[in-house]
Amino acid sequence: MAFGGSLPINGMVRPASPSRLGGLEVTALLDQLPAILYVAEAGVAGRWLYVSAGIQAILGFSPEEWIEDPGLWARQMHSEDRDRVFAREDSLLEPEVPDEYRMRHRDGTIVWVRDEAALITDTAGRRRWHGVISDITDRKQAEAELERRAEVIRHQALHDPLTNLPNRVLFLDRLAEALAKPGAKVAVVMLDIDNFKLVNDSLGHSAGDELLMKIAPRMQTALRPGDTIARLGGDEFVVLLDRISGERSAALIAERIVATFESPFELSLGEHFAKASLGIALSDGPESLPAGLIRDADAAMYQAKARGRGRFEIFDRAMRAQTVERLAIENDLRRALDRDELRLLYQPIVSLRDGSIASVEALLRWQHHERGLLGPAEFIPVAEETGLIEPIERWVLELACRQATVWHAARPDSRPLGLSVNLSARHFAQRELEATVSDVLASTGIEPASLCLEITESVLLEEPDRAAATIARLERLGVRFVLDDFGTGYSSLAYLSGLPIGGLKVDRSFVKDLGNESRSTAIITAIVRMAQALAVEVIAEGVETERQLLALRELRCELAQGFHLHRPMSADAISELLQAQSVAQAERSLRFEN
Repeated sequence: MAFGGSLPINGMVRPASPSRLGGLEVTALLDQLPAILYVAEAGVAGRWLYVSAGIQAILGFSPEEWIEDPGLWARQMHSEDRDRVFAREDSLLEPEVPDEYRMRHRDGTIVWVRDEAALITDTAGRRRWHGVISDITDRKQAEAELERRAEVIRHQALHDPLTNLPNRVLFLDRLAEALAKPGAKVAVVMLDIDNFKLVNDSLGHSAGDELLMKIAPRMQTALRPGDTIARLGGDEFVVLLDRISGERSAALIAERIVATFESPFELSLGEHFAKASLGIALSDGPESLPAGLIRDADAAMYQAKARGRGRFEIFDRAMRAQTVERLAIENDLRRALDRDELRLLYQPIVSLRDGSIASVEALLRWQHHERGLLGPAEFIPVAEETGLIEPIERWVLELACRQATVWHAARPDSRPLGLSVNLSARHFAQRELEATVSDVLASTGIEPASLCLEITESVLLEEPDRAAATIARLERLGVRFVLDDFGTGYSSLAYLSGLPIGGLKVDRSFVKDLGNESRSTAIITAIVRMAQALAVEVIAEGVETERQLLALRELRCELAQGFHLHRPMSADAISELLQAQSVAQAERSLRFEN
């Protein structure tokens, strides 16, 4: 019933000598102490011989009640501490440290106490505890609060604040632990939400956060007990498949994860369909390292995106080289604007009635400091994935519009030359796009009607209603829209009649077989007639032969562009071409007048 140490304890001073204080004075002094002083027989059932008045304040019992009922100490002890304390009491060994345990106050509340005593043998050979019991409830509560706060801090340090999933630190720790097991076979699955940036840009970041919070529970239903899902940041999740039997088992789980995205997610703003691309990397013996597995799964995920999204790929060695290449492109592309490495070329769009240049399309190239001139297919996909496409396309838009005003100033008597600039689906979804276009119109002074923004049919597939609203707002600024790669999608016709689209670009895949293949001829014929009925221009792109050009004229297609007519060229070359065209027109007019 009492343990540890020797008196005096915690600075308690022994009572003054009886020669100086009488018995009543000593008792009164001890009763003033904020603790319970006691003398008790050894053993759980031992009688309490003396208890100070402090027991009333600490446990709610009078000294008399406590002494008269030897079993009261045992009954009031907390059930979770009883066995431990009783075992030490029955051993009758004086422990090295004081004991701390919980007692129930008379009113039922729990009181933490610290019991410090010495086992004294009197002249008659009887062993008794002489000790002091202190109330340490405040200290224990403070310690518990500190521990709770420490646990919260530990949890925050190891978990994602949005989804409450493990973060990268905790995931790497669990992955390292799994790989350290003898004969371990694990798989890492990297997951990225396809076109997630469009959700943030079109619906807002709160909707994006809501989607992320709903994705984790969906994915969990596809996993096994013991598998770990973590969020690395943004829209990237990673899964640890521990003790996986092999590639086939990992693929089956990946298939289940992909299937969880088939039904829409219920967001506050309504239903939203999302797809995910997954990459799988399996451990390859003891040499497998956590960072390497994550890197390989990431490479496989990008391969899944490149092959159509909404699917999974399993890592192989060839992907590593592709990943290194992509990373190099991304790193260099981030500095391309600062290095002034981006270039604009312009390809004329020609009238098939008289061969005059009706407009030009701005085409982006990258004059890489080591690799030479790169076409858009070599870097635009990386720019779109990383978000670099937005500052790049703004640069293209501003530079091209400024150049168009230079061409117009050089021939003030001619109507402004039309200018086409491509917009990616990602940039088109930006809520700041309208402000960007408005700023460029104002800063460059270009005639709004001469600016034509080219978008692909995929823009209409993502968020058709939102796309229509964006087109309508930009059209009110005075700019025009052309639907690029027309005929390759499947939704354009459903929205074409309701959208302010000024032109259609027939995809080069149809133009290529024109004159040789009856289906392509029939498709272009239908597009031209439909466009004429809707008072929409038709531009055939990819014209590379005289045969294609003659066939387009027979079909009464109005405009065309391609290598057979003009290759992409510098701004200075366009200026010379326009000047030559103006001279030729002046000579024809002069001959007609004479």
